[in-house]
Amino acid sequence: MAQDNTLQQLKETIISGWPDMKKEVPTCLHPYFLVSDELSVQDSLIFKDQHCDIPFSVHTKINHKMHKAHT
Repeated sequence: MAQDNTLQQLKETIISGWPDMKKEVPTCLHPYFLVSDELSVQDSLIFKDQHCDIPFSVHTKINHKMHKAHT
């Protein structure tokens, strides 16, 4: 669940705008700071360039659906 909280904070920060200094963002967002200019939110999904960030909490469900579509 902490992952989901981090992604929610990340989404809010992307939408509202990143501060100029890394120390001004929550510690959980520090790994994203260097790529902040590559991040965007579209339809409530977080993208890095053209790649969608899938929350870890739904990886298994998404993988199952993707593999099911190939059968």
